[in-house]
Amino acid sequence: MPVQIANPKVKRKVEIDGSIFHYKVPSKVTIRQLIQKRMHNGVLLEEGLNKVITDILETSIIGWENILDIDGETPCEYEKGKVADLPEDILAQIFNESAIGAQFKSLMESGQKIKQMVADRDTEQGN
Repeated sequence: MPVQIANPKVKRKVEIDGSIFHYKVPSKVTIRQLIQKRMHNGVLLEEGLNKVITDILETSIIGWENILDIDGETPCEYEKGKVADLPEDILAQIFNESAIGAQFKSLMESGQKIKQMVADRDTEQGN
């Protein structure tokens, strides 16, 4: 199988509860920058992780369809600043059911693999 990467120029969509969210997958560099922004003393706490996920979604979501105001009747036009106002369970679903979450997980897994390779090398060298 050929090597695969997420092309940030490709427009994608995910449907959640009858609403459609249009997005582009952020690059791993962008994700790293958003993670670093939320780190405190080199550590990303759970509350920081939730904020990172919201940051990533705000960066990634480029439009939506069939989103209604809290009155349940008035259409709510897409604005980037409104992404964080979506219910947390919807944000989690978008993240987990889209290529955005897959890109984030891939970045985290590759970071763990690199750490393990360095630790293995250091062990072999007696460090």
